[in-house]
Amino acid sequence: MNNAELVNRDSFTRLRSKNRRRAIRRKIFYALFAIFLTSAVGLVCLVLFFGLEDVDVKGNERYTDEEILEACDFGPSANLFGIRLSEAKSRILSRFPYIRDVSFKRVLPSGLIITVEEDAPAYFSEICGDWYVLSSDLRVISRHHYREEMELLGVPVTELILSGVDYAVTGEVLRFVKTSNLPYFVSFLRELSGMEFYSTVDAIDASDRYHLTLYASGGRFKVSLGDSSDLDAKIRFTERVIETSFNSDTIASLNVESIRSAVVLEQSDRFTYK
Repeated sequence: MNNAELVNRDSFTRLRSKNRRRAIRRKIFYALFAIFLTSAVGLVCLVLFFGLEDVDVKGNERYTDEEILEACDFGPSANLFGIRLSEAKSRILSRFPYIRDVSFKRVLPSGLIITVEEDAPAYFSEICGDWYVLSSDLRVISRHHYREEMELLGVPVTELILSGVDYAVTGEVLRFVKTSNLPYFVSFLRELSGMEFYSTVDAIDASDRYHLTLYASGGRFKVSLGDSSDLDAKIRFTERVIETSFNSDTIASLNVESIRSAVVLEQSDRFTYK
């Protein structure tokens, strides 16, 4: 093979390599252009067809739709798929302590459903000098410096006497020094609140989980339960004694820590717990 043939072959090889590179660059360009064009079309579609127009708030009783929408802060040109729902949820929960949870559902092409789950006040308790309104699972709903402030709200809740509380912050569940106390008390209170006798209970002394005490009927009865075991039997026994052995003016203490050796003592003065 002579020099001319070598030069021609080398030139051909370089030309073919150059054409290949050019073809690859062309493919990359077209691919990027297609991605850009698709993104642009998609963005235009989002703006034109998925603008947030209809928002429906459900489950709210304590707070108005306007208050919740203001907390969401979506803005006048919000897009259904551009809004940050996690941030909106955080703002709602931080601003409205009675709301325990919130969820969102997109409804194409331009709707959004906001569903809130509100807590109901179940107890109030004095903790470190302040007064707290608590939900049934001992989540702090509101905090007050004076008992009178809380009573002005007119919320018919039961007083709960606690001890060993390590952490009490509005919007969050109480924390106890002994962590097992929280599930213990929540379980006990849930069972008790499901009984008919609970409607007569004025206060619950749960400062000692092994010596639980109920004050009922405007201080007429003090019921010593011991721990929460056999709660149903203890309450049924208490109801039976009150129905069959007392008249409408009787004031008495009932120790039902052990039903087999229950002690019932009549008193002259009503019991106080405040």
